[in-house]
Amino acid sequence: MTIRIKNKKQLGKKKKLSEADLSEANLSGANLSGANLKCAYLRDADLIGAYLSGADLPNANLTRAKLSGADLSAANLRCADLSGANLTHADLTDANLTDANLTHADLTHAGFKNTKRDKYIVNNAPLQILGLCYDVIIWDKHMEIGCESHSFSKWRKFTDSQIKKMDGNKALKFWKENKTSLLALCKNRKV
Repeated sequence: MTIRIKNKKQLGKKKKLSEADLSEANLSGANLSGANLKCAYLRDADLIGAYLSGADLPNANLTRAKLSGADLSAANLRCADLSGANLTHADLTDANLTDANLTHADLTHAGFKNTKRDKYIVNNAPLQILGLCYDVIIWDKHMEIGCESHSFSKWRKFTDSQIKKMDGNKALKFWKENKTSLLALCKNRKV
């Protein structure tokens, strides 16, 4: 399904855009508050400053989407692909990011308050460490390394065999090289 957008201001009236192909669309400043964008294809879309408050975006493809300054408060982004997305200064208050792919997403200065991330509630912007063989995101009380998300205390207690089960020798090597530094960052996280 492909939808051609002629007038961005009319988007607020067309609230049903589930499965729409809006890849590479210029939707900057568009009012999509409360829109049904379930499974929508928004890859490389320009959503800078867009209003997506309360939008339903589960399983949406937002790969490399430009979402800086976007209002995503109370948006449902469950299982959305936000890999490589620019979320700088985006408002994610009360948003649901459960199982969302944030690989290489830029969360610099994004606003988090009562944001659901998997089984955790997040109230502060995370510390991101990119450029390692796994992306690392340190949240308020949990850390994500690649696709593994666990509380700080659980990471401290993992044995080498448990780490190896996550992704084989690659994971074990990574953990042995970075464990001390990453756990120190978790311990010093001021929230």
